[in-house]
Amino acid sequence: MFFELQFSRFRITNAYNLPLGSAPFRSVSLPELFQENPFPTLVVGNLNLHHSSAHLLRILDPGEYRLSHPYFSHASEHGYCLLNQPGLYTYFPFAYNARQSVLDLSFPNEFLLPSFARWDTPLPSTGLDHIPILITLDSFMFRLLDLSSNRSKTLWSSILSALSALVPPPHHPFCATSTFEEWFNTHANRVRTLVTFNTPVTCPCLKSKPWWSPLLLHFRATFHLAARIYKSSRDPYD
Repeated sequence: MFFELQFSRFRITNAYNLPLGSAPFRSVSLPELFQENPFPTLVVGNLNLHHSSAHLLRILDPGEYRLSHPYFSHASEHGYCLLNQPGLYTYFPFAYNARQSVLDLSFPNEFLLPSFARWDTPLPSTGLDHIPILITLDSFMFRLLDLSSNRSKTLWSSILSALSALVPPPHHPFCATSTFEEWFNTHANRVRTLVTFNTPVTCPCLKSKPWWSPLLLHFRATFHLAARIYKSSRDPYD
């Protein structure tokens, strides 16, 4: 169930939960952060919370637990779940006496979770003490249609007339293997580009499904054949 089929809205809530000196000790309230939206919602940001779900090896003191537990409980009760890879640090303080931790958290709601693909930190540091986070959503509505070449309609006349200009110069007979491979790939790609440019692509119907394949057609035919045999014989072994 992908949200594009049912929803026309998508919300990202980016919050910085500023520590406060007095109760409630954090600037963003629970109802503001985890709202019950009837459409895909992603809550991200530096929440300044430590929780065992995000950092399994961290030993929480009672104060950290009292602060983080209401947020995680409220998120779970309202259909949000944590995306972070447990133990993957997001905060690297500059102070030598401070330890690394997981402060940047990501929560999708139940409508967005089916489209989640990956949460990772592959990007280089920006110079800050927090590192960039890459969240990948994967849905068939995000993908381009798989266009295949229609070889039966290739314009061979145009290709043949242009091939004479693509005849490569001879390579040195005593060149290195890497040099020969580079020479060959360069000129082969030119010919391939010429053929691709003069070959139209199939235009799939807008109702075509990206996950469809000829193998599914074979499975469907086999299933209906077996169903017909069973209906005529009523043999449980058919």
